[in-house]
Amino acid sequence: MTYNVIKDGGFGDYQPTACFPERRVVAVLTGIPEGVDHEQAALAMIARDAKPGEEYLLAFKVDAARFKGIRHFDGEFEEDMFHVEEPE
Repeated sequence: MTYNVIKDGGFGDYQPTACFPERRVVAVLTGIPEGVDHEQAALAMIARDAKPGEEYLLAFKVDAARFKGIRHFDGEFEEDMFHVEEPE
């Protein structure tokens, strides 16, 4: 899903995005002030919006060429970095 968003809208203004599959909800955190770390903002969003024990997927921009994905499922966390190239 994140790659499709980037393909359609580019990566320059990509905002942290959370997906809650069971509720079929996607939430985007907008309006992050300049200088605020996107990872910290994304984790604060999850702390606010996720229900206890709920599965979620979280993606946020790390730098101009990478985003990080985090999955929480069944009490476990998985995370990985993904490389992105701006569409031409």
